Amino acid sequence: MIPNPPHGWPLVHEAADPWAGDEWLPDQGDHDNHLLIGGRLDRETHDRLDAAWLDAYFDVLRGDREFDDEELASLSDRLHLVGPRTHDRRPPKLAPFPIPDDRITDIVEEYVPDGGMMAQDRFLGPWADELPDRALVRAAGVHLAWIPLLEMEGSPALRFYNSSPKAPIPIRRAVQAVHKAPPMLWTTDWKPLLPVIDHWIPDGPVQGDIVPLDGPIEAVLARVTPTAEGWSANGAIGLPSVPPIHAVLRRLDLEMLRRRRHERRTTWEVLLRLRPEVLFRTCTTWCWMERT
Repeated sequence: MIPNPPHGWPLVHEAADPWAGDEWLPDQGDHDNHLLIGGRLDRETHDRLDAAWLDAYFDVLRGDREFDDEELASLSDRLHLVGPRTHDRRPPKLAPFPIPDDRITDIVEEYVPDGGMMAQDRFLGPWADELPDRALVRAAGVHLAWIPLLEMEGSPALRFYNSSPKAPIPIRRAVQAVHKAPPMLWTTDWKPLLPVIDHWIPDGPVQGDIVPLDGPIEAVLARVTPTAEGWSANGAIGLPSVPPIHAVLRRLDLEMLRRRRHERRTTWEVLLRLRPEVLFRTCTTWCWMERT
């Protein structure tokens, strides 16, 4: 039997959530960033506490600890990870026109041929085992465009921007604009159900297809971008029920702590852009559990 390498994709683990993905890969916090943003621990102490934090984090994902576990909270405080949610105040980039989902997924498949299979597991969780239709896989696959799936932390979109011959500037600007839009949980009339800075809240109609996960749509997961033709939704998945907001926030706040081990100044919108699969899978898994 070939052993699973320590930094390989964890195909087998004893998780309470069997649909979790790279959250189970071990990583080491950045001591230099710890010092840069006001931390005072020496490297040896930092690395020891960081390893203990990671063990506690894995215990939470397994269900062996609560999200508000006292040891995890103490370690987070000592590592200087605790702080209020901050927001990315940079204004949105105005796309020259709405760009369809299939154009974005073409970019993904150009550089990651198995992106469809990857998107199902990362974004749909248990629904991936239901043989989702092509439209649902496409909606999930949109969000892979900006995730570092390639060597040197490259993303499919980054390869697209830099490849020759270059795509026309308007198309590149449209793709970049969607990238900047933080994935969000919305009501069916496009009101955010999670915190987000005001300039990402649509002030008019939103165009774009919504692919239902299962049955009637009660909430929507999507990126929503301002364009010269109005607001546009990409990668929109309709949920059959509204997940408990406190549970979604709790899971994202835990992911924020993990991210702050590498960049303490991570804002809420940046977290959503970097880790959209955590938001999507938390919501889709909850809908699955409610159905079953």
